[in-house]
Amino acid sequence: MKKNLITEFVDWYILNSDRLGSSYYTKFFKEDRNVFISNISEYAVEYAISFNKNPFIIENNNIKEAITEIETNLKNKNTTFEEYSLSKSNHMPRAILGSKNYLKFLEENFLHQGTKKKIIGKSELQKKAIEKIEFQENINIYSNEYIRKNFFFRLITQDRFYEFLNFPISLLKKIFYTYDRSFFDNWINSQINNIQIHTEDKVINFSELQTLEIKKNGNIQIITKANKRFILHTPIAGEDIKREHLTSELRNVVIDHIIPFETILYNLKGNLPTFGLIHSKLKEINNGIPLTNRDELSMVGNLFIGLDYLDKIEIEDLKKEMNIISSNISLQLMDKLENLYKKKYKDLS
Repeated sequence: MKKNLITEFVDWYILNSDRLGSSYYTKFFKEDRNVFISNISEYAVEYAISFNKNPFIIENNNIKEAITEIETNLKNKNTTFEEYSLSKSNHMPRAILGSKNYLKFLEENFLHQGTKKKIIGKSELQKKAIEKIEFQENINIYSNEYIRKNFFFRLITQDRFYEFLNFPISLLKKIFYTYDRSFFDNWINSQINNIQIHTEDKVINFSELQTLEIKKNGNIQIITKANKRFILHTPIAGEDIKREHLTSELRNVVIDHIIPFETILYNLKGNLPTFGLIHSKLKEINNGIPLTNRDELSMVGNLFIGLDYLDKIEIEDLKKEMNIISSNISLQLMDKLENLYKKKYKDLS
């Protein structure tokens, strides 16, 4: 008897994704079972176009032959399915149908079922998968890669405008993406790696983080690459103590300069002649008026790059000064409200 195994495979995958070390369900299908089923169904159609057979419709007494056939077909490089698979996140369809996912499902649940104590039935499997989904819906899980991209964007949009010196990070990005993108990206990522994360009993660096879990009750847990679990804490503004960081949204976990960036830049201004030159040229382009916001910088910065001002900048000198600045920066994760209080304390002092 033939049966369509799509939903059984999807439910099995959801239940076993942690064991499989596979993150497609989380990263690409929004942890939505219906979205997952829809995409798997599309893979089945594309596979059938190439091989005249739906890989999920298999006769019970023909599992071993089906596994061998699918393995052979997936290795075939001259098919429309191969082209389709390549276009989807660099062969995600082939990987999901392959030995670590769908074929593993077939082997564990059908080929070797004689050696198993019990194979979970379809209704029970679906029930357990739905229970896992409902549990996961109460937790937002963010990977190191996701948070890094989020923090990267935050840092490259923090232009600073001071009377004594500007730090036009968005303009610097344009300059380095023209001359040496890897330097700029490494400069930002190095700062992210060294962000201090406060826990109940120790401080770890962002580079150690594997995932961050935010529960709906506001509890935030840090899971490290060494598979250790900590509760996120935040420094308290104006005091040398910390408390548990409670929030239900990642945006309320902010990056804080332990030493205010304005203080760092002011103390270093005598060692940053290239930044001083950029500051004066931007002011010159802006009719002698100091820049005060990102909208002004966007227009003036484009003129700075489009005209001959950029030719007056020595990129290697700019790199050295960027490194001087970064060597004086210390960042930490902090509750958004505590960060606002810290700024108020600074303004009052």
